[in-house]
Amino acid sequence: MKGNLKSDNIAALFFKYLIPSVGGTLAYGVLIFIDTVFIGRGIGSLGLAALNLSLPVYTLVAFGMMLGMGGATAASIDQGKGDFEKRNQTFSLSVFLGIALSIVLSIILSLNLEWICRILGAEGETYELTYDYLNVITKTLILYIMPHVISSFIRNDKNPKLTMINLLVCAFFNIILDYLFIFVFKWGMSGAALATGIAQFMGLMTLLTHFKMPQNTLKYVKTKIDFTIIKRIITIGGSSFINEIAMGTIIFLFNYMFNKYLGENGIASYGIILNINLLIYLVFSGISQGAQPILSINYGAGLYTRVRETLRLGIKVSLVCGIFFYISLLIFRDPVILLFTRNNPAILEITKVGFPIFFLGSIFTGLNLALGGFFQSIGNGKIASIINIMRGFVLIALGLLILPKLFGVIGIWSAYLVCEVLTFILATVYYKKFFKKKNLSL
Repeated sequence: MKGNLKSDNIAALFFKYLIPSVGGTLAYGVLIFIDTVFIGRGIGSLGLAALNLSLPVYTLVAFGMMLGMGGATAASIDQGKGDFEKRNQTFSLSVFLGIALSIVLSIILSLNLEWICRILGAEGETYELTYDYLNVITKTLILYIMPHVISSFIRNDKNPKLTMINLLVCAFFNIILDYLFIFVFKWGMSGAALATGIAQFMGLMTLLTHFKMPQNTLKYVKTKIDFTIIKRIITIGGSSFINEIAMGTIIFLFNYMFNKYLGENGIASYGIILNINLLIYLVFSGISQGAQPILSINYGAGLYTRVRETLRLGIKVSLVCGIFFYISLLIFRDPVILLFTRNNPAILEITKVGFPIFFLGSIFTGLNLALGGFFQSIGNGKIASIINIMRGFVLIALGLLILPKLFGVIGIWSAYLVCEVLTFILATVYYKKFFKKKNLSL
């Protein structure tokens, strides 16, 4: 992809990166979504509940996002300063750490899988289904972590279209294999997990083709373990890490509350809404990540007016998308829910109640990711992390502790909305302070 990030039209650059970036972030979300549809249809409500209980483990891709976003952002800032040697060192260390962490995490999770299933809340028939699913996922964790590490670098190396192709490859193989493994071979939850793993492998192989292309400028170089570079990667990428881990925490807390108030039907209902919201979240994440190379390189070059213009555009696109998703989901609520379940009126009714309340919060999620992503893109991991800690841990925990006691099940659905609104207020304060320091109008 040609284009000068320091001089070309901001809107043209932004939209060049937008669609491929969204495609890249959607990759693993689409896989989970496909799994959910096939599991709901082929295994039933217990399968949906088991999948939802398993989802916090998926948030371990946070390590990949931390290394990918942190490393790629640091590398882009160095590129903006003209330091290509340091950029390649950062890339090499990010890849090395991603492989090492993937192996260590797989070993730890595999050896403690029974305990992990119990901690996640699985019991009875749901325990067996959860164990079967995670038994495969934990052994193939490298296939989920490494695409997140390298895709950010590939996107910044002017090849964002490849991340879009990765999505299409993953989705194609997952649909075909889910059908075969669940409906034809009757392999149940293990089959669903295996289909996802193979699809991820094919996607990873697709991403690796970048390094054989003529336009590739990334080089894996032998480098010592430089803790200064590692600290920088973690500091900048910490926001992405917190974001993903927070998502796992949120899922865990919501599962606990719905199980307490509504049992397995409540968990299954939340699983439907969660999977739809995950896709929306990943669209917003893609918008934020699409803006990242433009923000980082212009910030590194001291072009703050272009930085502000890029951020404004990201916020506007996020807002328009959020409103569009909300209206669409309200209009097509029943058919969307029936994609996941049939012959279970209780789950249908519970989910219908949650739709308008929960998804209103998604509008603010997009704005929060745009603002948090901005601070991460300019290397200010501290503010980005504060925003994500408040959003992903403190405010959501307080909401789930207080609101259900006051409003019952409606309070559970409302916690996400309240959390996102309060986070938006906090992020806006930081945003205004930053541009005031740069003597730029908002």
